[in-house]
Amino acid sequence: MNTKKPELTAEKEKLILDAAQRRFISYGYSKVTMDEIAEDIGMGKASLYYYFPTKDDILRGVIQREQEEYVQGMNEMLKTRVPYLEKIRFYVRLRIKFSGEILSLSWHNRQIWPSMKPIFRDLFQSLSAKEQSVLAKLLRDGKKNKEFSLASPERTARMILNVIQGLRIRMFYIEHNGASMESIHGDLANDTQMFIDIILNGIQTRSER
Repeated sequence: MNTKKPELTAEKEKLILDAAQRRFISYGYSKVTMDEIAEDIGMGKASLYYYFPTKDDILRGVIQREQEEYVQGMNEMLKTRVPYLEKIRFYVRLRIKFSGEILSLSWHNRQIWPSMKPIFRDLFQSLSAKEQSVLAKLLRDGKKNKEFSLASPERTARMILNVIQGLRIRMFYIEHNGASMESIHGDLANDTQMFIDIILNGIQTRSER
């Protein structure tokens, strides 16, 4: 007799990922167990393993959800009727918020996080491609609208994204001397805003300054 396997509903998936994300943020990925996540939501361990065979699969789900919310925010930003300069500033604010979410997930495991990222390389590569596409579109449309003066929107988009990503990655490799997560994320936000101000000042047409 065929037994129908239980479906992972959106509600059940959210329950699992919410519980896992709370534990990862509070204790660090390496110290959280599948048993603890199952216990938090009153689910049998066997059921949790059925939906997510490994802890890596759960972390992947958490990261993917954060990325999807970030991409949704970018897509909504594209529809707004504001100057393209403001759209780029809004993109940067979204990026800073997203970086803060990823930092909170990895805060207790900063030393091992870079070595874990290859496990999720496809997720981060896919996101980078989407980000670059959005930035290039903003720069192209801003150029058509005579807000920006630049030779190559595509190359400029790649450069902006590379620097912003580099600023975030730097957080994992420098000694913070006991600084809090909020302080480190604040420094990242300030550095990112300063960089984008320099770029936007350089590419704005004279009539827009």
